[in-house]
Amino acid sequence: MKDPRTTHLEVGTISKPHGVRGELKLRLYHRESVLFDFVESVVLQAPQKPAARYKIETARGGGAKGVILALAGVDSKDAAEGLRDSKVWVSRKSLPIEDDEYYLVDVIGCQVRYDDQPWGRVVDVRPDPSVDTLVIQKVTGEEVELPMVPAWIDDVDVKGGLVILSNLEGVIE
Repeated sequence: MKDPRTTHLEVGTISKPHGVRGELKLRLYHRESVLFDFVESVVLQAPQKPAARYKIETARGGGAKGVILALAGVDSKDAAEGLRDSKVWVSRKSLPIEDDEYYLVDVIGCQVRYDDQPWGRVVDVRPDPSVDTLVIQKVTGEEVELPMVPAWIDDVDVKGGLVILSNLEGVIE
């Protein structure tokens, strides 16, 4: 299987087996996600192994306790153990998104401009409980953090690879 990053979104990691029938405990990056209402399969990439697609038989739970997944072909605790620490990817095509929406991961790499001047590049997005935060490497090389709220962010153009800042007050250095 090709590298899933081009067509899929990384949504979490398998933390450990659950029970003896091969179920897996999934820790989602966005705990309130309802993505399993839409997806029928996942791609797992275990450490030091190639990525592989699995059909979802059942998905239950969620929130802080995580999701319990049963996947076709994973039917024993040993098989599940072999998938521990796997990255979990879902197809972008299987998730509903409006034209004016974007995924946080897509902001990574965008150029940041302030007052019509280059100011830096987004190197990470940290989803915090109260507000998502951009981690920006300034043109000077130092990293700063900025909440993703209208008071600071004027526009996010993922297709154009650009984030426009409206204010620098409150930048966390």
